[in-house]
Amino acid sequence: MNVKEIRLYEVLKDDLERLTSKLRISLAYALHAPPLRPILRIDKISLRGEIVSDSFFHKLMAYDGNFIHVCALDSSLKLLMDFGSLKAYLIKTAMEVFVGKRRIELKESFKLITAISRREALKRMAQMEYSIAEEVIEKHEPDLLLLDRGLINLAYKGRKSLFKKAVAKQCSVVGICKSSTLTLEDGTPLLSYLALRGALLGYDTWYYHPLFPHGLYARMMGEVTVVKLSPESPYVFRMDVYAPQEDLVDVLGKVAALQDPALPGYPFPLIEAHRDSKIFKYELEIAREAVEERLRGLAEPLDLCCFRRRDLEGRSYRMG
Repeated sequence: MNVKEIRLYEVLKDDLERLTSKLRISLAYALHAPPLRPILRIDKISLRGEIVSDSFFHKLMAYDGNFIHVCALDSSLKLLMDFGSLKAYLIKTAMEVFVGKRRIELKESFKLITAISRREALKRMAQMEYSIAEEVIEKHEPDLLLLDRGLINLAYKGRKSLFKKAVAKQCSVVGICKSSTLTLEDGTPLLSYLALRGALLGYDTWYYHPLFPHGLYARMMGEVTVVKLSPESPYVFRMDVYAPQEDLVDVLGKVAALQDPALPGYPFPLIEAHRDSKIFKYELEIAREAVEERLRGLAEPLDLCCFRRRDLEGRSYRMG
């Protein structure tokens, strides 16, 4: 290590010790599980689930994935321009349709929106996803719709309409969270605890259910589960499932079938959707140039915060 790396290591030494201490606590909990409940936080509400129990671990068996008709949807968002109290964002959405491992359609969508905060922009992006998802279900009638977001803690417009359409078309909806804020009552990360506990119990693939009593909360339209899809991968994920017409184990068996051997542990249709929804630098520049061209036609000058930042960073920019 060079001098800078050594100095950084010394600065982070105490923080690293605290991190490893917390991980040791997680391992201790896995060995001697106390009677604690999972906590799900939705806005300002904290929901307490069922006391953790080894009896809630279930063996997961993958289906034959060659004939599963699946649609996957993911979006990304980038700040385009900062006007101070108003911000312009670019949203890119990728919709993928597969039969087995054969992709039969890819559709990319772009939308320029204005919002006062990133939180509002993310809400608008979710609504855009729901709208596209409804169109996908109507057109393709898939067995399974995969979303790269949870289904439980997003009370945005369009969610109920999407679920109604899914039921009408016999389509199961699964929302997969890459990261999760689920904890035990004492703050221990739930997914880390379950991953360690499942390994100690000898499970290589499993799902954990129930976490919360059915009907605990009005916005909880579906089931919250934690799933380990592959024995070749250490990762576990929170999966929210809305499938009133199908057994939970059957839905998760289909998701488990949608894995690429090169990237086990996560359904490949969502991997493809994630890659295709990425906003490239050239796409952002094209959108920015289009906005700048339109702004040049305005009579009044605009105070653009993003331009001031460029000046401060040494990249001088002037309009017109």
